[in-house]
Amino acid sequence: MSETLSNKGIESQLCKKCNVNNVEEPVYLADTMEEPQECLDGNSKHPENNAEGNQHICTGCGKRFTRSWALKKHCCMQDKEYVCEVCGKQFAQSRNLLVHSRSHTGEKPFICNICNRGFSYSGDLKTHTRIHTGEKPHVCDVCKKAFSKQGKLKIHYRIHTGEKPYVCKVCKKGFSESQVLKRHYHTHTGERPHKCPVCKKGFTKPGKLTIHYRIHTGEKPYVCKVCNKGFTESQVLKKHHRIHTGEKPYMCTVCEKRFNDTQVLKEHYRTHTGEKPYVCNLCMKCFAFSKSLKKHIQVHMAHHVTSHRE
Repeated sequence: MSETLSNKGIESQLCKKCNVNNVEEPVYLADTMEEPQECLDGNSKHPENNAEGNQHICTGCGKRFTRSWALKKHCCMQDKEYVCEVCGKQFAQSRNLLVHSRSHTGEKPFICNICNRGFSYSGDLKTHTRIHTGEKPHVCDVCKKAFSKQGKLKIHYRIHTGEKPYVCKVCKKGFSESQVLKRHYHTHTGERPHKCPVCKKGFTKPGKLTIHYRIHTGEKPYVCKVCNKGFTESQVLKKHHRIHTGEKPYMCTVCEKRFNDTQVLKEHYRTHTGEKPYVCNLCMKCFAFSKSLKKHIQVHMAHHVTSHRE
């Protein structure tokens, strides 16, 4: 791979159109060029500065930009001359192809000096380092919650805006994250790609498999500081802790009764709506709560045993 890339001129650090030196990652020209050099060729699709007032217009596609360097970057991206011989993906700059090649070679040249974990990209190492430092530089301007990654902040912000840009093609349900939509599709396909190596039970999410696997190992990494009781999930510990604090953050909007668990509140709402989603497949009787259905089924079982004895 490396020899092939080298033969393609991958060592070059210059944009053939703008003659601008690439810098160490990130390698996006728009982020590194304050005063881009003039274009070296006369290609009409790569104009020097086609300004109209404060706007810079690409003569190739008509797209407008407020800054000249943004126009120059856009024009550089039109001709993607560097092609990955493994997957065929195209790049405008040799440096970007070199960085991309690591996804195939598995090369991880950026090493964390604390835990020695390797990364393919310098930006990933920088973000990873925040795990050790606790740094969370990206802060939500609505609720002030902080994040270590800008992408996580962007996703979080959709809680406030209500934006759900990822829509299921089957049921049209919207999601704020692409990965959540991907997992949602499993509900339609029935696919459970994450298998337990012990009991072969399948899960739609890798995190669910991790939690399930603790049933086999007996691991309970989340421990209550008050009573020392251990739990397999952090969320279960969080709910348990409310027993000690008396906190009941979830309130019914109908009767204003409060609960310490969202699931309990959800079940409580059925006392107002009359919804009975749990159906006995023996007599078709409906119940509002799963525990009520279980008790009811025991009646059938007891009756069956009695009849069999007679």
